[in-house]
Amino acid sequence: MLHNPYSPPKSAQAEARDSLASRPISVWILLLLLLAIAIASATATARFLWIVFSHLSEVRSFSTLTIAILWRIAVVAVAIVVMLGTLHRQQWARWLGMLAIAALATLSILAPDNTKYANDAERSGGFIGRLVVIPLALAWWGYAFGLSAKSKRYFERPGTGTEGRR
Repeated sequence: MLHNPYSPPKSAQAEARDSLASRPISVWILLLLLLAIAIASATATARFLWIVFSHLSEVRSFSTLTIAILWRIAVVAVAIVVMLGTLHRQQWARWLGMLAIAALATLSILAPDNTKYANDAERSGGFIGRLVVIPLALAWWGYAFGLSAKSKRYFERPGTGTEGRR
């Protein structure tokens, strides 16, 4: 390919942008999951506030109501903050993302199984899926998100001195 001698040199910002690693699929999956959680939580919070304000005269404990509202808002805020941190390649977002994946695995194991099964074969398949397959898939996702070489390259920030370390 021919080089144009009259083209301006690349800036340091363009070189830094070109040297950034691409976003791994595991990061995209977590971003989509966090986006879904944030949208669902924000919608549920808005509906909750609508119901509360339409029945404000019937509220007995404002302190409990305040805690319930703050809890719902905190879920939305944490999801958004982790998404933004992941998009900006922050190391703390990497660890919080792994914590979110671990929480999802724990929830899949500890959540009560209310599924109605037609027979024992379906019940045993559901048991194996819930206690073995899903946690293993989430463990694999957690590794790919936070510990793999591709993920480590993605979360390295240029200029921090961590580019060459392994």
